[in-house]
Amino acid sequence: MRLSDFNQKILSCKELLLTFALFFLPGIIAPPEVFGTEFNHPNFLALIIVTGLAETGMILYLVTHIGGRRLADYNIRPMRPRGLLYGFLACLLIFPLLLLTGLLLTLSAESVPGEWAMPGFRWYYTNYSLLPITLCACLATGYMEELYYRSYLPTEFFRHGMPAAPAMIIPVLLFGAGHFYQGVIGFAVACLLGLYFTGVLRLTKNLHVPAVAHGLYNFCALMLSGMDFFCYDELLSTLQTILRRALVL
Repeated sequence: MRLSDFNQKILSCKELLLTFALFFLPGIIAPPEVFGTEFNHPNFLALIIVTGLAETGMILYLVTHIGGRRLADYNIRPMRPRGLLYGFLACLLIFPLLLLTGLLLTLSAESVPGEWAMPGFRWYYTNYSLLPITLCACLATGYMEELYYRSYLPTEFFRHGMPAAPAMIIPVLLFGAGHFYQGVIGFAVACLLGLYFTGVLRLTKNLHVPAVAHGLYNFCALMLSGMDFFCYDELLSTLQTILRRALVL
């Protein structure tokens, strides 16, 4: 290996460590204290948008200005109406997946440890006057997390010679670790969604699809979180439990 290639690999490793330490490591080491109502405040939503755009811009700058990399190598392609449509359809498919997961957790609640059987943390959104800015915040988060965890990290791992399986699984676990503040179920559901979004990206080869799906899912989960639209009969009460287990994100 030439010295220039070796120096480039060292630089790339530093880039991975620094971006992760800057963007996500603080939240994993010291999870923020959240109450579930933060999305009802415009200042919080504005912070999410600004932070998401800044972090997305930094990753794109690194990719396009250091090491001769191409956006296409990271499945970053021009936005097309078809990508938006596929993202919407991918979002719709998430809910049957999570409902099935919630059903399995509900049915096994008596045979699993208490931490797994508890519904876990969930957001509670009621300020519907903020819907437009909330949608922007959800999309900003969706794009940032999909760019970093499904595109940037796996591609960089591939470039450093890591086998395909761990190159995709490690970012999924890191993504899940960022949701430990939601409890064990939050971690598990985040990992499940991470695997799903990884599969969507591998299938479509277009980052916009999982990013739009992720953002729309977050938005829909917030909208559902504050709605008390269930009746109090036994059947619908069970469905409410299943949904609340599933919509922990």
